[in-house]
Amino acid sequence: KLLCRVGLTVILPSRPDLSHEAASAAAAISAAVPDAAVVVPEVPLDLGSFASVRAFGAHMRASGSAPIDTLVLNAGRGGSSSGANAASVDGAEVIMQVNLLGHALLAAELLPLLNRSGFVRVAAQSSGARFNAREADLRADLGSSLAAVARASPWDQYSKSKAGACLLASAIQRRLAAAGLDGAAVASDPGLAATGVNVQHDLAATLGGRLPDTKALHDAAAHHAADGALPLAL
Repeated sequence: KLLCRVGLTVILPSRPDLSHEAASAAAAISAAVPDAAVVVPEVPLDLGSFASVRAFGAHMRASGSAPIDTLVLNAGRGGSSSGANAASVDGAEVIMQVNLLGHALLAAELLPLLNRSGFVRVAAQSSGARFNAREADLRADLGSSLAAVARASPWDQYSKSKAGACLLASAIQRRLAAAGLDGAAVASDPGLAATGVNVQHDLAATLGGRLPDTKALHDAAAHHAADGALPLAL
């Protein structure tokens, strides 16, 4: 809503078989901002599938889309310290693929449209969980197979993916500068926001606190999801 209020056209991809989510979000934006420009592309986007990311990128490049001035890499899949890792359709650990590898591929696929912007901005959503990641783990295999991360929990993978988001933003910034493009690539931190991803984390139990569940943690310490999105939008 904030991006529409400042006059940007928002491209809102839908997930496969969940087009109603994007349609509902677009309707809510239009209700709050009557002159909002919101586009839901015909081709869905699943960051857990490299083929889907490539198909979405090809659709955007072929659709005669205007230059993309701002790319927001915000999708996130969570996991708890006691959960089991799962594989994506590509065989990679799914949290790392959705949160980092899929985002990196999406940025590469949309690069021709980003290159046409007069001032390009790329914003990657990180998390305070990044401080749980160890440099040695980030230099090792991040999740190209479940066997490679057999000793890591889903929470470990989430933490590494959010540290990786910062590294991705830094890498994109270096490439923007090397290509002589005006712009900036940054990472943001939402703080403790009351969102569903914390339920996926079973965050109260994962952090080992005294609160009975994540809802109680949200009630005691979290801010609204919209406040968590504000650093990313700014």
